[in-house]
Amino acid sequence: MRGKSEEFSPLRCKHLSHSSNRSGLREKEDLLMRDLYSSSVSYINATGGVNGQQPSEISRNDINNIERILLGNDARTMLEVVEAENKFATGPTRDAFLALASTDITPDLQSVQGVLLKNAYPAQEGLRPEEYCSVSRFRFFVSSKAASTPGASSPGGQTVYTVPMFGLEAAAKVQQNQYTAKVGFRPDWVVSSVAQNSQLYAKFAIARAITNQNWISGLNVTARL
Repeated sequence: MRGKSEEFSPLRCKHLSHSSNRSGLREKEDLLMRDLYSSSVSYINATGGVNGQQPSEISRNDINNIERILLGNDARTMLEVVEAENKFATGPTRDAFLALASTDITPDLQSVQGVLLKNAYPAQEGLRPEEYCSVSRFRFFVSSKAASTPGASSPGGQTVYTVPMFGLEAAAKVQQNQYTAKVGFRPDWVVSSVAQNSQLYAKFAIARAITNQNWISGLNVTARL
């Protein structure tokens, strides 16, 4: 079966419906992308933190190192500049790469040198709810379902979180021709012997792909205690 590919972007705002079945379908696609990033990207251990773990918590030096790698591989930024405005306690953002992080490390992101939290962006139009902050050339988006490995750090056995960091056209979504997502409903008398719970389901033919390994990197990090 032939397929077609399109650039993957977690920022695409294409809400077909606000119903729970559509939300579940989008969440499933996000989990597939998370698993692809976890298994296909070469991550670098963060070392600039002070928690004594290997890897350490995230730091500005670690973020700058990934920026250097992506720029050295001619990766292109995904997001445009948010220009400065005459507003108190705000600051502009640079054209930026994307970084995807766990909600568990948001306290550490707040402590990174030079961080600009989303509420301090000069303009709020078009920002996604999942965006958390900007550091240097990266804008961070957080999720409670980000990839993690419990007990993997040394010497303390803390949870290690992977933070994919990438540029434009680093990954793609491959859709199968002549096949669209299907959402279905199973009534309660089919799902439950006592007819108490109904069920929604979805099926789709889709694949994710890393299109250029040079344009995607990332960090292994722990949380600061």
